[in-house]
Amino acid sequence: LVIVDGIPVDRYSFNLIQNISVDEVTSFEVIDNAKNFANLFQKVFPETQPPPWGSIIAIYTRAGKGLFGAMKSKKSINTINIPVFSIEKEFYVPNYENKYLVNTSEPDYRPTIFWNPHIKTDNDGKAEVSYFHSDNEGEFVVILESISKDGRIGYKELNYSVTKSEHN
Repeated sequence: LVIVDGIPVDRYSFNLIQNISVDEVTSFEVIDNAKNFANLFQKVFPETQPPPWGSIIAIYTRAGKGLFGAMKSKKSINTINIPVFSIEKEFYVPNYENKYLVNTSEPDYRPTIFWNPHIKTDNDGKAEVSYFHSDNEGEFVVILESISKDGRIGYKELNYSVTKSEHN
């Protein structure tokens, strides 16, 4: 059973619940094994034998006037802004150009070598990227993912290997 502002929703109005604006709802609760469930069920469905127990969904609105008081009669489209799922993080990129400032006693074993979400391509769709590799050796994968202004997506994987002699 569903109750809006303490008023039971009858079976003929049940499909109108979806028209309650999200902005209008102040809270809701699920009441498991509600007291007097059978009596309330009998009021909503008088021709049906009530079950001995059941649950109720109670919706509370700003208007406090039940289902019909909660439905707004605006003839516009509801728009809702959804916040970004996570804040963009800045990725640390070491700079090894000045060898005098580099602490060579500490090895660089970064698990992610390079990441940059803001690489722009030229009119031909090309871009050049350079980065300092870590002290890790072995096989590596470069994953390139892109999206164009008109929504086309791109994906490419490149493999390369690093040996000790290459990064000394």
